[in-house]
Amino acid sequence: MDVGRFDDIWSGVVLKRACDLLGKQIYNGAPLCEHNKAPRSTFGDLTNEVAGLELNEHVWEVVDTVETADSFRAAAEGVAEALRDGEFEEYENGPFLNYCGDYLADWLACLDALDADEHEHSRPAPATTD
Repeated sequence: MDVGRFDDIWSGVVLKRACDLLGKQIYNGAPLCEHNKAPRSTFGDLTNEVAGLELNEHVWEVVDTVETADSFRAAAEGVAEALRDGEFEEYENGPFLNYCGDYLADWLACLDALDADEHEHSRPAPATTD
């Protein structure tokens, strides 16, 4: 199954939960660009999204099981764990939520690697005795 259009919806659900846990807010301004999609069949889009529609009705329930976090990263880690370890067999395509949890955890690991690399390159050069 492909996440399709649910990637932006689900990432917004995760971000909203993190904001709620941290007492933060996000403000949206005017769009930076205009997105004009090529003409296509609405029914074709719907056909491509059917596999995720049921899951979309339950993702927020999983995300809401994360009850505490002291950072946006901690909130995302909690969601990744809840998705990865959850039992979703009762849903059509339920194991896809476990897959999403695995890949959210991978994404967080990539951010850790980038953060480590940034810190390594931002160190000042040692002073010389010249």
